[in-house]
Amino acid sequence: MLSFLKKLQKKKEKDMPTTALAFSEEMISLASFDQHQQLSCSVSIANDAHALETLKKVIEEKGLTQRPCICVLNPNDYQSFLVEKPEVPAADIVNALRWRLADMIDYPLMSAQLDFIEVPHRHDAHQMIYVIAANKASLEHVQRFVTQAGLNAVKMIIPELAIGSILLNKAGDHKTKVLVFFEASSIHLVIYKNDLLLLMRRFNDSLSQQPENFNTFAEHVALEVQRSLDYCSTHMMDTSNAMIYLSGHIRARELSHQMETILGLPVYPFQADHLPGLNTRADLIPISYTAIGGALGGSQL
Repeated sequence: MLSFLKKLQKKKEKDMPTTALAFSEEMISLASFDQHQQLSCSVSIANDAHALETLKKVIEEKGLTQRPCICVLNPNDYQSFLVEKPEVPAADIVNALRWRLADMIDYPLMSAQLDFIEVPHRHDAHQMIYVIAANKASLEHVQRFVTQAGLNAVKMIIPELAIGSILLNKAGDHKTKVLVFFEASSIHLVIYKNDLLLLMRRFNDSLSQQPENFNTFAEHVALEVQRSLDYCSTHMMDTSNAMIYLSGHIRARELSHQMETILGLPVYPFQADHLPGLNTRADLIPISYTAIGGALGGSQL
């Protein structure tokens, strides 16, 4: 089994080229950086019966065969839980978490692959951790697919960490950065500060499902952002003066204006101008971003 859920970092000047594959129910996206840290490839294909053969051809044409590959998991292939860190020796944390999650997952307990991320906490607050649980069978399927496509799968991560690696390469390292990331059937919200992951949430909702009630939807998203910032400020560290980015939908610019008025904080449509080659088709932006994020930070694993 591959190492699972390692945090991505900023890409350094001498890093080796890295490739990533990101998966969703509908799409698969391939992204790769060259030795000059330029985005050399960003291709998305349908996740259908022909996906493997199509991907093989793309990998061969781009000269990426056997390139180290970061696998960004389909959001439906894992679950995340924010829990108190067990007060046990470090070597026993995963086993303690396994039994704590027994009633939270819908597959056999021993079939769960677990990893965790510690998050900052105030001195008077409990140490919290994000536990990520995935069915080993799903991870093995991803590994086989990537290998058969001609890449060398080296790590598996979740989209929230891949997205975070793009945020880490944006200006303002010491500011609170919030990214609200829209996908076809869900919204991801991640908060980073000082290069540390503070919070990640997922909502079963999407902008495309609310075209007739746009203002109400903007208020709903703004409220969830404010609640998330308040939680972080109370339990982790100060998150005032946040910079909020919206990505993944053609109406993100319009939504940013609405939310900025509601929150009184700067809200921007997320731009990745420093990443030439990003596909600008509205239906491919989310999956392209997660693949690019995986490749952008992957060589530090």
